[in-house]
Amino acid sequence: GSPRDLGAALIQRGNRAAIRGDYDAAQADFARAQQLFLNVADELGAARAGASLALLANARGRPAEALRLLEDCEQIYARYAAIGNQFTALRSMLSIQFGMLRWEDAQATSERARALMPLLTDSDERVSYLRARALLMLGSGRLREAAALLDECDRMRASGDSSSEANRSDDLYRLQLGLADRRFAAIEEDAARSYAKL
Repeated sequence: GSPRDLGAALIQRGNRAAIRGDYDAAQADFARAQQLFLNVADELGAARAGASLALLANARGRPAEALRLLEDCEQIYARYAAIGNQFTALRSMLSIQFGMLRWEDAQATSERARALMPLLTDSDERVSYLRARALLMLGSGRLREAAALLDECDRMRASGDSSSEANRSDDLYRLQLGLADRRFAAIEEDAARSYAKL
């Protein structure tokens, strides 16, 4: 087959190796696939192999390296208008930034992903992003925005055009939202009592 076909097959084989925990084999397959794509000047294919290398780096406990690789891939996807790939890269970046507690960076990444939302047709991707953004809003204390995002997830579920992943319950997020809401209400009540004593 062509170098591109071989590169794609190596990425698939690398994915299977990564799933069973054979990270060294996965690394070798992804790196070889990336080189094959670069040899035929296929930047997009090389970026897909690079994204696999990024996720592998994160799985191996190297989130900063993963983030750098994903940022490079995302820029290539944007240049080629590969919207689905770009959105997936941004969503992966967002997840890693959460793990690194890089909230401001996560906010910026979330905004870039949000700009792509109208172009997405995959409802699972949309729900996954909405949940990630709701979590970001919860962490930032922006409870009304978090609630609105979870409501949008509910509307997508009600439309019935999503998979089991999109139909997964948001009860845990809603519990976090309720707890946060009560916490902020208690703070406001304490503040009101304090001011009343002045």
